[in-house]
Amino acid sequence: MFSVNSVGIGTVRPKPLRWTAPTSSSSYVRLTPEIIAGMQQLALEQRRLLGRRAPWHVGDVAWGLRQHEGRESEWKIRLWVEDGRVVAWSWLKQDGRDRLEHDVHPEHLHLIDEILAEPAARVAFAYEDDAERRAALARHGFTQPGEAMHFLVRDLAESPEPPPLPDGFRFRTVDADDVPERVSIHREVWAPSRVTESSYARVRAEWPYRESLDCVVEAPDGRFAAYCLCWADDEHRVGEFEPVGVRAEFRRRGLGAAVCTFALQRLHAERCREAIVYCVTEPACALYQSLGFRIHASLVEYSRLGQRSRMSPEPTLSKPTLSKIPLVSTRHAACHCEQLRLTVEGEPVRVSICHCLACQRRTGSVFGVQARFDAEQVTTEGASRQYVRVSDDGEKGTFHFCPDCGATVFYTAEARPGIVVSVGAFADPSFPAPTMSAWEERRHSWLRLPDDIEHVS
Repeated sequence: MFSVNSVGIGTVRPKPLRWTAPTSSSSYVRLTPEIIAGMQQLALEQRRLLGRRAPWHVGDVAWGLRQHEGRESEWKIRLWVEDGRVVAWSWLKQDGRDRLEHDVHPEHLHLIDEILAEPAARVAFAYEDDAERRAALARHGFTQPGEAMHFLVRDLAESPEPPPLPDGFRFRTVDADDVPERVSIHREVWAPSRVTESSYARVRAEWPYRESLDCVVEAPDGRFAAYCLCWADDEHRVGEFEPVGVRAEFRRRGLGAAVCTFALQRLHAERCREAIVYCVTEPACALYQSLGFRIHASLVEYSRLGQRSRMSPEPTLSKPTLSKIPLVSTRHAACHCEQLRLTVEGEPVRVSICHCLACQRRTGSVFGVQARFDAEQVTTEGASRQYVRVSDDGEKGTFHFCPDCGATVFYTAEARPGIVVSVGAFADPSFPAPTMSAWEERRHSWLRLPDDIEHVS
């Protein structure tokens, strides 16, 4: 049993910024609802363009800027605006660590050097596999790798069922009367914390906060034993956990996994079909991986060891050593209507491109991209119909497609073991790149492939 406050109780999305300035200049700004709205609008645009690689969720912006009251004097927020839209921002947190957060639209990456030239910054961030951004950090002296924050994602095609709770405990969401207890558990979990009842009221007033996504496990004595605050990006149907916690006295009872599963159920009920979360420590990453999340990227902090001129010789950037967290790779593939679904454990045996005319007709594209897995790695759900075709070289293949939407999700080949899954069915821009290109005599002449790919006629 659980209690959920009305889905209608939430915040209203504020109007975006309305002014024009050239991108070659920027302004230091005082934090206002309009500034937050502009930063969130960029986060939405990045999610549309970059998918899971988007560095910020709208909930990150709301929580990060509103959780602590009276800290604006420690911050330097800078915006770059073009035609009334924020195309880049930086946020220097002068709290002793002097971390420089930022976000930049892909069409305005020329602003990176201007952002990183901030003289007071001592720490900046880049994805571990983003060589260009890491090189930009190096140009400005950010060369010493430090802690990594891992980005995790989970498919939400179906609503998970929360596990049973110990006697007397119950799932529920919060309301205005719960603010003192809600703040109490956060301060205890994250001590020392500067979150207060007043600052949490500001969080609750910020879009896209909803009471129906502020999830808790309530103990028999009325205190909150665990919590998970969710944020919904309705435009892209992506939900986020930020933050999550369990009171010390209630740990090792499965309540962290329980409240997160309840939170996933709530996100699904509000039409989110993907969930994201971040972790730094091994226990936190293990918890989320046990719930079906998988690590798809790692954001590494780099420290600036000394002030540098932008014209200084480029230094060598150390390769980060990430914490030894087991990367349990679980991926989900589905047809267009998500009736036919696959769960795949582990990495593909091979990812390839095929230019044969049959693959062009099958996909409706100018080539097919597919990943081969061992049969034991793949679990299928839902109904499928089959189409059997004999290839130009005499090999029989059985293609499985959804009887409702018609999308082909996977196939098997008579002469070769394993299951071959259409890469597009994973809807994952971070999926491993192909290493082989076949039937190249039928490749479209304008098509350019990676230089290091194996070419097979």
